[in-house]
Amino acid sequence: MTTMHAKTLKSKLLGTLRYEKEFNWWTAKFVLGKGHRIDVTINDQEDMDKVVVAVEIRLTQLKKNELSLREYAAKKLLKLANEWAEGEKVTKEDFVSRLRLETIAFYNDLSTGLYYDDGDLFWGHTITVDLDKRGKCTRAEFQG
Repeated sequence: MTTMHAKTLKSKLLGTLRYEKEFNWWTAKFVLGKGHRIDVTINDQEDMDKVVVAVEIRLTQLKKNELSLREYAAKKLLKLANEWAEGEKVTKEDFVSRLRLETIAFYNDLSTGLYYDDGDLFWGHTITVDLDKRGKCTRAEFQG
């Protein structure tokens, strides 16, 4: 890891990224859709210029495929959501529509954590969807 940092980096897709020394990561905002801005964090590592380009490619793919990621979460968590629903039947469509992406975290190998507001499916817990370095879903769970 580099020890000396610029305070900001520039990205065509993300605009200005700011370095947060206490977390050893870079942060920016990303527009997922109209009126839907999400936080992006990228672990600091060697050659951040190349990392930012790789993140931009991944974000472009995520923007196109985000619905399928919510559907993956529904596939993995719908049964449990219905156990929490106290008699209210939650459909797959309802589950998918209630999730709202809030944060995307990119780790050193470009594996990714997506953090969703649960739309009160699990009483306000965060739903996470993990992607491996190739962008394949590996896990969905709720936390908090």
